[in-house]
Amino acid sequence: MQSFTHVRVYLACHYNTDSMPHLFDSLKVRDVEFSNRIVVSPMCQYSCQNGFASDWHLVHLGSRAVGRAAAVIAEATAVTPDGRISPADLGIWTDAHIEPLRRVFAFVAEQGAIPGIQLAHAGRKASTDAPWKGGKPLSPAEGCWSPIFAPSALAFS
Repeated sequence: MQSFTHVRVYLACHYNTDSMPHLFDSLKVRDVEFSNRIVVSPMCQYSCQNGFASDWHLVHLGSRAVGRAAAVIAEATAVTPDGRISPADLGIWTDAHIEPLRRVFAFVAEQGAIPGIQLAHAGRKASTDAPWKGGKPLSPAEGCWSPIFAPSALAFS
């Protein structure tokens, strides 16, 4: 595994490193050791069919791990089918979703990164289209689901 020694040497030669953040230093949080402090936050990809992770997720998340991020967190992952933001969201509401996610997370871990997942329920934003398609609530013809479970009766607009 490549380290960031060359980056540390460069910084030490060119900057006062006493006052610099320790971005490339390891970090231990309870029993989890991060190789550095670079974390890839979850980014909705809107690239699933029926909630299943695909080769897209393997490449997208795996490439961040190959790039030496210490942790890579998968996008908002719906815990129920009616909790998805859009029909193209990642899911984990059935055991069948586990194997494709395991494949992605195993690769991320093999690269030395800590895999993570953002569990989610869209609330009143559920049953909307992808942002580049307007992000508006889906119509019945577009396959919307209902009822929408949310903390209030206010519609998403």
